[in-house]
Amino acid sequence: MRAWRFWGGALVLAAGLAACGAPPSDGPRPLASTVRQVGRWEGRGDATLGDIVSSSGRLRIHWQTRDAAPDGSAFTLTLHSGVSGRPLATLVEHQGEGGGRVDFADDPRPYMIYVRAAGVAWTVWVEEELGVYGDGPRGP
Repeated sequence: MRAWRFWGGALVLAAGLAACGAPPSDGPRPLASTVRQVGRWEGRGDATLGDIVSSSGRLRIHWQTRDAAPDGSAFTLTLHSGVSGRPLATLVEHQGEGGGRVDFADDPRPYMIYVRAAGVAWTVWVEEELGVYGDGPRGP
């Protein structure tokens, strides 16, 4: 009978400890992010790429130029506020063929991108980075 009480008590203690869960770690949280594509555009010449709404304010703007004119080309991307139209940043100034990515972080809001292009075909696509976690207070 004594052994029965011992094992029964041990089982109740183990179940109670398991219900409490592990204590939070004091180390940093691992980084994790989700990226969603906001839009993709192609063209030649100047264009306004509007209705880019960001809920995080963290954008990845990818660009590529091709078919550059042999006598010269120019490509410029400028990011503007979608509310006031005010310029926020010149993202790219490039001549000839090429490509790259620009990371931009600001407040969540609507944005517009102005493309100024002469003598070159271009592609622009915008992604928004969501759900980044790192060091910070932990929940209960």
